[in-house]
Amino acid sequence: MWGKDAYTNGVSQLSGEQQLKKRHLEMLGYNVVGINSSMWNSMYMAEQNAKTDYLQKKIWPSATDRNTEHRHKGA
Repeated sequence: MWGKDAYTNGVSQLSGEQQLKKRHLEMLGYNVVGINSSMWNSMYMAEQNAKTDYLQKKIWPSATDRNTEHRHKGA
């Protein structure tokens, strides 16, 4: 999870050090998913299952889209 200090001032771009860490993890085969700390700590995330749903959408966006489509078709 990246905090406000991980970003370049006034821009939503990761600082050089954080970009390097991300790149190294990707080179090791990891799929790096950025999580905004203000979103993670927001009141929205206090709801039951909100953090789990948020992580699933960030990690598997196409799978959650298919699940939503399947639920709408079955209804």
